[in-house]
Amino acid sequence: MDWLKLARRGAIEGLLAWMVYWSIESFLLHVLPRLSEPAYLYMPPHAGFTALLLGIYAAVGLLTGGLAGVALAVVAARSGAEAESAAFRLRPTVTLILYLLVTGSVLPRLPGALPAWYLELFCLPVGLSLLASLFSSVWARRCRLLANPWIASVVLLVLPVVFLRSHPSPTLLAGPVTLLPFLAAALLLSALIPEAPLRRAALPSASVVALLLAACFLLHQEPRLASQPRATPPPHTTPNIILITLDTVRADHTSLYGYERDTTPN
Repeated sequence: MDWLKLARRGAIEGLLAWMVYWSIESFLLHVLPRLSEPAYLYMPPHAGFTALLLGIYAAVGLLTGGLAGVALAVVAARSGAEAESAAFRLRPTVTLILYLLVTGSVLPRLPGALPAWYLELFCLPVGLSLLASLFSSVWARRCRLLANPWIASVVLLVLPVVFLRSHPSPTLLAGPVTLLPFLAAALLLSALIPEAPLRRAALPSASVVALLLAACFLLHQEPRLASQPRATPPPHTTPNIILITLDTVRADHTSLYGYERDTTPN
């Protein structure tokens, strides 16, 4: 068993899987609001933070994928399995690692408005199927589609992000309906990007990442104009009052109440 070759292949698989996850996350957080909500108060992503996050995801993918390749090579060598069997389990292993890391970080932060059926209907079946793929070649073939990082990332991210933005009280019917167009797009991308050889998958995956990275910074958005006529100005006899409210301001840090710096001059 050439563990170095399997580790290199695992690192590439991990890199591609985490780039897929970053692409879907960036689309949902930075591009979709501009396309779906014209009056959305959009704050453009910080260039440095976006580049840092992309680099972190790439490093995590390379590291976890490489370690997964080494682990599969060791297990195959000890059990006497063929190299093709270890390589066949590489993609579900890499996707399962991504799935577990993301689920562990996302689920604790989900609000109570997202119902329990999200976990039971979508997350658990995908996670259990990926886990079963590691121990059974039959399950690995049956769940090959779920092992695709496009599908797994869509299941993990779409419902929490979309529901938190537009559906504060999602229903069971709204879940599959909302997920269907994203699953269709994920199926299309998984069909267009070949699984092997990996060098053929690198260029289209990098193109998707570059396209979304450009969209995060280059898309422009104009606020929706008010449809109702402007209110008539108040009569001149009405007092001209401006109410200013300040949040998280300490009274002892205002010069109004004796602070040495002139923080409230007026």
